[in-house]
Amino acid sequence: MATRSSWSLRQNAINATLYEKLNFNFIRDIAAVAGIISLPEVMVVNPSVPAKAVPEFIAYAKANPGKISMASGGIGTPGHLSGELFKTASPHTSPRAAKSI
Repeated sequence: MATRSSWSLRQNAINATLYEKLNFNFIRDIAAVAGIISLPEVMVVNPSVPAKAVPEFIAYAKANPGKISMASGGIGTPGHLSGELFKTASPHTSPRAAKSI
């Protein structure tokens, strides 16, 4: 079970990515002590999407606005945040949110 302090740290790390204005600066005010987890992420697309690599997927998404959807395990989960990071890193590709699974 997570302790209150570990929950607070995790929640504040997530909040720092989701909210523009907080009463603290997460990067400035928190010091990393050690890496404790490595979490691989994968991108999976339906075989009907004619993309075999990320640049091809981005080109397809730009050419087909509104036809791409993204699903995750819920708001604030690693999958959700990875999808948001992908949108940020790939301007003009805005997958619509699918229902959380």
